[in-house]
Amino acid sequence: MKTLKRCRTLFLGWDRPLLWSAVEYLRTKQGPAPGQPNRWQLDHFLVVLPTRRSGRRLRELLERTAARDNLGLLAPQIITAGELPEYLYSRTAETQLADELERTLAWTSALQQTDPARLAPVFPVLPQRDAWSAWIELATTIRKLHEDLASSNLSFADVATELAKDAAMASEQMRWELLQSLHDQYIDSLTSARRTDPFLSRHAAITEKRCQCERHILLIGTSDLSDAVGVMLRQIGQQSDNNNSDPNDIAITALVAADEHYRDHFDAFGSIIASRWSQWRPPLDDSQLVPAGDVTDQAAALSQWVEEIANETFQVEPKDVAITVGVTNESLVPPIEFELRQIGKKSYRELGWNFSQTPIGRLIELLTNHLSQSTWQSLAALLRHADIYDFIERTLSQRQAEGSDDKPLDDGRWLVSVDKLLAEHYPTRLEVPLTHKMIAMHGPAVTVANLVKESLEGFHSKGDSQSGHDHRRPLSYWASELKSWLSRIYPRETAEADEESQSPQIESPAQRRALIAIRGCWKSLDRLKSLDASLDVTVSVGAGIDLVAGRLLDQRVGDSQSPGVIQIAGWLDLALEDSPSMAVVGLNHPYVPESITADPFLPGGLRTRLQMSDNERRLGRDIYALQLILSTRRFVRLIVGRTGVDGSPTPPSRLLAAAESSDVARRLVRLLDDHAIQRRNEASAPVQRSWDPKIKKTQLPIPTIGQGFDADRDIKAMSVTSFAAYLACPYRFYLRHVLKLSPIDDASRELAANQFGDLVHNSLEIFGNSAEKDSKNPNEIEAAMLAALDEYASAYLGASPAPAVKLQIEQARQRLRHVAVRQAEWRSLGWHIWKVEASVGEKDNAGIDVDDKRMLIRGRFDRIDRHDDGRWAILDYKTHGHHPRKKHIEKTVDGFRWVELQLPIYR
Repeated sequence: MKTLKRCRTLFLGWDRPLLWSAVEYLRTKQGPAPGQPNRWQLDHFLVVLPTRRSGRRLRELLERTAARDNLGLLAPQIITAGELPEYLYSRTAETQLADELERTLAWTSALQQTDPARLAPVFPVLPQRDAWSAWIELATTIRKLHEDLASSNLSFADVATELAKDAAMASEQMRWELLQSLHDQYIDSLTSARRTDPFLSRHAAITEKRCQCERHILLIGTSDLSDAVGVMLRQIGQQSDNNNSDPNDIAITALVAADEHYRDHFDAFGSIIASRWSQWRPPLDDSQLVPAGDVTDQAAALSQWVEEIANETFQVEPKDVAITVGVTNESLVPPIEFELRQIGKKSYRELGWNFSQTPIGRLIELLTNHLSQSTWQSLAALLRHADIYDFIERTLSQRQAEGSDDKPLDDGRWLVSVDKLLAEHYPTRLEVPLTHKMIAMHGPAVTVANLVKESLEGFHSKGDSQSGHDHRRPLSYWASELKSWLSRIYPRETAEADEESQSPQIESPAQRRALIAIRGCWKSLDRLKSLDASLDVTVSVGAGIDLVAGRLLDQRVGDSQSPGVIQIAGWLDLALEDSPSMAVVGLNHPYVPESITADPFLPGGLRTRLQMSDNERRLGRDIYALQLILSTRRFVRLIVGRTGVDGSPTPPSRLLAAAESSDVARRLVRLLDDHAIQRRNEASAPVQRSWDPKIKKTQLPIPTIGQGFDADRDIKAMSVTSFAAYLACPYRFYLRHVLKLSPIDDASRELAANQFGDLVHNSLEIFGNSAEKDSKNPNEIEAAMLAALDEYASAYLGASPAPAVKLQIEQARQRLRHVAVRQAEWRSLGWHIWKVEASVGEKDNAGIDVDDKRMLIRGRFDRIDRHDDGRWAILDYKTHGHHPRKKHIEKTVDGFRWVELQLPIYR
């Protein structure tokens, strides 16, 4: 029988943070050797911690202790538990472990090489052959399933063997046997690419008893090691009972945050015994539970608590964190950050940022969307990215400096030109040519569109018969093209990213994150560029960039922590956190503990049969984490919300059920009471936020026209339609009609009311100048009006406007058919069109006298008709549904008054 004679488990208590105790252990038990009093040699240790955060913090504490005691520190190698397996066995120099993408592509190859009929038991419905994103999604599912099993030292064949014990599970057994055959094909694909599956390498090391480590393994707080890692560690720590080896020959030391008499709650490596911890009762006090509502209220409850303890004195170094905020779900981070900013508190996001939240990540998303859609809308979104804006400005300036014949574009006004093009003409696909009228009106927009098109030439065909979205190249090619294009967008950052040395000091955290994201992007793209040909896939530009982007957007971007800020950390970081105060936001189901019963391949019951990590283990792990949170610091608050970020109900966490029944019932009643949140707010001191009003009434001054007023903008004339705007608000009238400031709605996909009116008005204007204007035949009139509509729509809206605009054109067509009938009747009564769109203005001295001052008036008559007997009629077209009287006149206490002066002025 084998025992773990080379393994030592030390229990350091939980009355203070484990990292402090671990540093003290290393200082007292592993301090300077005799003869080297100033040398603290720890480089023979391989230190393993659960998370990167705990590893960084341990390093900080070791360096601080060494500086305090004037010791020269030879630091240990510090890794996470997830990185540990590859340190526990030896590999040949030729062995290259496949990374996640290579493994996914190998699974994709195995799936696509299998007869669809054989795959039916696992995937009854398969995607189209060239739908690579869907195939890779299926492959990712199988890859994660394989790795989940491998972490428990199991295979697909092991599952099939277990299911064979139950005759009722015969169909399920067949599924797992199929998966095992797919696994064999997967291994063949990796072998062809000269790659090795890391999980297979670990299993081989276990089977062949090759597990070893040259360093002394120091496990600190590793309470949730995988079964496979446990097997590997046991091989290293085992010796025969009859082997009288040196008792000081210790290969593994585990430091555990618990008292010695709870030894039976842990294995030899400090991992929890789930059955013990799932029954544990953490030392939770009712005062530590804080009821809250939605995510905004949860953030508000946090800010109340932060303000309450802000004046507490903490025995921490200036560089340490006095307050840690734990979140059980990442969606809680933005409202927490916002709330902390409003009370003047800086925060640091230990979780990091999604790559998509960085400038280059957002740009890649916009580029992916543009290459797949190729519309004016996707182009406009791309142009609004600040880095694309800078690229265009830089390129335009360079071309002007080189003597380009292109007309200079006025200080970035090209973006306004793009907006106006979209707002006025509603173009859709870029390959549909713009009309001459559009090009003449919006030349800068066309120039910029061509510039972007030129920059993206590498993503389209080069000298072959294919083009556009049908252009197919290897994934590595698209990665190379993407890096080439991004290098032109970020020339300075590219140069800095290529340098090994640290970039110049950057003050802004956002700028630091942007540069870190670019460096990470370059590394990932270089890895993709070097894909082995046997794993590479040939895809279209849309699919290729989508796959590359998916690889990049999975990354996370961290940043250096500033001193004296509130740290926001994830749930798994909290157990070893050493700040003196902590609040956990979102102690709710389903965030913590996470449930894995909904797994379609490995539901909870099957996981239990296979002795895999199941719900009981996750519950035990999280109860132990809660125990450490409560016992290692003075101030703790657990904020329990009622709804998640999407508004769905979130009941209190199952961790709160780890108590006596009477305590559980009392706490639930307190948390779910309808007036609980109100009582919390009443008991807390008011929190002063930056948005809270300091004055009862705004003091924002409304600009007035005083001395220094530009005489060139003096109002000497007004249009007949602008009087209504002046009567409604003189200030807004001045902004719109004098300063010519008006909003541009480039996001609308249909004609606004005034634009629909212009469509009809201009069609009727064309008809009024045509030879058919005097016709009495309704069919001739209708044909002429519809031809006029087509002429105007074709010139101003193009051949392929937005679908809603096409529908509006048809609506205008129906109206004009009705107008044609009325026009024929009107002409039969003796009226004929005398003039259309006749205008009067300053040149005609048209105006009115007010207070002995002449106000010139500009006006345009939609149509003037004359009867055969000499009578005149003025026609004003209206496309809205309002009655003219209601539109022009309103009722007041003194009677009726004009609000729209167009008609009385005409009269």
